[in-house]
Amino acid sequence: MFKTLSKSAHFNALQQIMDYGSEIIQLTYDSYINMEENLLDHAEEKNRELTVLADQFHKQVKEDLDLEREEYAFLLSFLVHVRKFKFDHDRLINYTRLKINNKIFFSSMAAADMENLFQGTKDVYTHLSELVVNKNPVLFRQIFRETDKYELISLRVGVEHEERLLRGICKPQASTIYIQMLGVFEDILWHLHALTSELKNFS
Repeated sequence: MFKTLSKSAHFNALQQIMDYGSEIIQLTYDSYINMEENLLDHAEEKNRELTVLADQFHKQVKEDLDLEREEYAFLLSFLVHVRKFKFDHDRLINYTRLKINNKIFFSSMAAADMENLFQGTKDVYTHLSELVVNKNPVLFRQIFRETDKYELISLRVGVEHEERLLRGICKPQASTIYIQMLGVFEDILWHLHALTSELKNFS
């Protein structure tokens, strides 16, 4: 069981931010799989709301004079990760929009790998939200396994994709977007893993 934050409002903010991340990934995935650009507008709106929520939470933390140094440091570090999430969400949305606007399709193998990464990243956000609420230490191990698994998948499929490109199975324009999207998922998963580690160390 990890240490309880001094105020339930802090836990609520952490959970809400993780839920936003999960919803943004889902909206982007729905747009990706259905080739419907309008869903990306909803994802962008949610990402803007995430920024507002993070700004409000930052203000709340800075004004909370009762916070202990360790808790204050953890919450500020958490907010740094949130800023990175927002930036990475924007990148993922933009690459997905570029894919739709240019009517770019991935090979069947590349498409399956990308769907796997969308779902896996969404699951990690969801499990991190559950961890904040339930404080179940088993979820730490599950999240670490998931982030490690999907980071390795991203690296592996990147190499496999280069091989398909050399064989002429994948087109250069599609390859550029695909590789960029893989990089975004690697970044998001890295920050999710780091954030979980910091939460564990706070325990």
